[in-house]
Amino acid sequence: MKLSKILAIGLAVLTMTACSDDDEFNFNSDGNVTVDMAQPSITLKENKGYFNVPVVVSGEANGYVQVTVEVQEATGNPAMDDVHYIVTSKTINIASEDKVGNIEIKTVDDGEINENREFIVTIVDAKGAKIGNERSTTVTIRDNDSEFYEKLMGKWALNFVSKGAPDKWDVNVVGYEETEAGYNETLYITGIMGYSWAQ
Repeated sequence: MKLSKILAIGLAVLTMTACSDDDEFNFNSDGNVTVDMAQPSITLKENKGYFNVPVVVSGEANGYVQVTVEVQEATGNPAMDDVHYIVTSKTINIASEDKVGNIEIKTVDDGEINENREFIVTIVDAKGAKIGNERSTTVTIRDNDSEFYEKLMGKWALNFVSKGAPDKWDVNVVGYEETEAGYNETLYITGIMGYSWAQ
């Protein structure tokens, strides 16, 4: 009798773990919902860090929409996955009340002078929606190391000696974008004295 109970419990556990992740979501069943990339192209600097490539949902979804993308090197001077940028996740779930989902990507600042690099983000699968005509976004990663002011921007460790003992401040150097007044003229350092609010 005890053996049969153990087997029954084991079978129940196996049945529960065999459930697909899809069961966690109620996917949209309305056939008039589509997904598209929000922008045909995005341009940013390689020291940008985290940024989003938006995906838009059209129609009135009654459940989740799941979008999966692929990234590929563009022709010319390609940007390579896990070398020049890192994708947080290539699959996102968009709730029924949301009209935009984001593919989160982080640029890698290589500290070298180079030509601009490009890669393409393309929707390859969608659950709960049809894929529209705008399937791809081309991302251009612009070099930031050829400009002296831009090369200084980013996170730095300022090492010094205080009262005969080594000490360090973790600071962040920020500046203006190319289109803004103050570009290549002014930089700000935050984190002075070890305080994040000090500038």
